[in-house]
Amino acid sequence: MFSALAGGVALLGLAASSVVSGAQQPFALSGGKFESYDAGLFSPVEDLGLLSTSEFTALAHPTFPNYNVRIKKSDFCDGTPQISRAFTGYIDIEARHLFFYFFESRSNPDKDDVIFWTNGGPGCSSSLGLFMELGPCRVNDVHNVTFNPYSWNENANIFFIDQPIGVGFSYADHGE
Repeated sequence: MFSALAGGVALLGLAASSVVSGAQQPFALSGGKFESYDAGLFSPVEDLGLLSTSEFTALAHPTFPNYNVRIKKSDFCDGTPQISRAFTGYIDIEARHLFFYFFESRSNPDKDDVIFWTNGGPGCSSSLGLFMELGPCRVNDVHNVTFNPYSWNENANIFFIDQPIGVGFSYADHGE
């Protein structure tokens, strides 16, 4: 599951960084200056199940100080924590902060595909898709949600992204 979440966040970060102006870092799969980039500098979270439900944990790398992920475990919506896990957080890109929900696959999170869900518009929170369409729960009244046995996370890991900045829980610092 960690590989699905980490891979998804990395892809989203790469996609988002292409729209951010500034100097680009070279990307090399082997050799070069990134060969031993994590030697004592970066320690990824090995078990996301150990994350807090009340405070964000920041995942950052010293080579990219203006880019990180803030994540915490969520205990709402799915109703099957023994089968799948849920996380919420922000992908921080300089002064911009993209909010996401992430739900593990109920089947095989380590091998199932990762889906990035964004509602159209632009300008529509992905919460609409989460709570009204394909998410692991449905809103049934003002205070409650019900389990959705037909959710896409039955067979896939799903990111729900609030984009662009200013939509849903995504925001920018200093009026950016």
